[in-house]
Amino acid sequence: MTPPAAEGAQVRVWTGRSAALTFIVTALGVCAVLFAIHPAPHVFWFDIERRLDDVTALPLTLSGAAQAIALQARVHSPNYVRPVRAIQWLVLAKTAGVDPRRIYVTNIVSLGLAITGLMEVARRLGANPYLVGFCFAVSYVSVLPVIFVGFGFTLAFGFLGLLAYFSGSAWLAFAGLLIAALSHETMLALSLVPLAHAVIERTPRRPALVVTGVIPLYLACRVVYAVLFGTAPVWTSWPETATRVVFAFASGGLPLEPVRGVPWFPPFLRVRDLLSSGKGMLTLAAACLPALVLTALACRHVSPRRSLFCGVWAAFGFLPLLLPVTTPEAYHLSVALAGVFVLWASQPLSKTAVVALAAWLIVHGWPREQLFYRDLPVMAKAAQALAAVKDDPRAVMVNVPIQVGPHYAMLPDMGFRGCFVDPIWIWTSRADGGLESEKAAARRIIESGTSFIRLCE
Repeated sequence: MTPPAAEGAQVRVWTGRSAALTFIVTALGVCAVLFAIHPAPHVFWFDIERRLDDVTALPLTLSGAAQAIALQARVHSPNYVRPVRAIQWLVLAKTAGVDPRRIYVTNIVSLGLAITGLMEVARRLGANPYLVGFCFAVSYVSVLPVIFVGFGFTLAFGFLGLLAYFSGSAWLAFAGLLIAALSHETMLALSLVPLAHAVIERTPRRPALVVTGVIPLYLACRVVYAVLFGTAPVWTSWPETATRVVFAFASGGLPLEPVRGVPWFPPFLRVRDLLSSGKGMLTLAAACLPALVLTALACRHVSPRRSLFCGVWAAFGFLPLLLPVTTPEAYHLSVALAGVFVLWASQPLSKTAVVALAAWLIVHGWPREQLFYRDLPVMAKAAQALAAVKDDPRAVMVNVPIQVGPHYAMLPDMGFRGCFVDPIWIWTSRADGGLESEKAAARRIIESGTSFIRLCE
């Protein structure tokens, strides 16, 4: 398969040993940058520790893999067909152990491989690979792959599968994209990208049809799952979900929650209040403006076919998330935004594009800095201070911070089996408000260790 003609900047496509060497060097560079800008955590987030503990006792055999898949299907992610993710968790638990620093290394390396794969896809499409890699690394869409287990591996298999297709290996692409789809259902959209490229760019369709075979195979697995493990009630909230998805897509990957932390909003601002006020809507529009400008400039300067291809690619990843049975995390837009970033990188970088890109960097860089350098470390210190008696069933935790900052569900994994009394949410916005009691409680927890834990006889 011959790569399409370059759009905008001319980027050389390497072959043979040069391609392999370029990939390795690029991957090492990307991983080095990711390690440099993301501090290593000392605790787990969400319920990662519990999930790893659940599979640690299982053997690293086919029997253990089957038990891990059943656990994933019945407990961790009911209604979702994610057997590969279950196996990933089992392998990580048995090799890296329940160690947040080791898991952090695997997350960074897998995300680095994913970004490198996407960069090489962009190179073969004639786009600027370095701009694509920069955008994906900076966008808030890459936050969860850094702190949650499995997302980086899913992206790596998906983007490397897409790279295999554009390198001329349809069956290898099929294998990679099937693994990605059976790890997370949002990756199914990537299996349609080759067909869109074949139709729009008028390349051979037979290899693309091979790749689309991922979809019926996934659906067959879903039927098997329903028979073996049953189904569970589905949580739906369509208006809120649609709003979150539309904003995250229009802004280039930013969720609604961090916007509430800007200095001109009061503390503990609800999302519904953000959406119902004039100041809130203007702020949301300003957050989306740089991404919209970059998209408009790209559509103006690239060929209609490239614009259509990238638009269809983005639609494959974006439109399914508007259904009332999906979840609104910004990460789930990674497929859609990959197409958007390829579109941005297909244009020559004019002064206007550079200014818009700098503004977009500020929009995404500020909440990332707040999350990784201020709020997550505070939560980590609180979690570590409570670690001494977290397994004691008599423990009662009083005024324990369950979350710090206006983020989307960035909770420390306390691994706690007792009970909480008056848990607090510490807001770290610089806006004035009645925060002293919450801040004082957090300081006392961090400074005095377990003074906010008591044991009930």
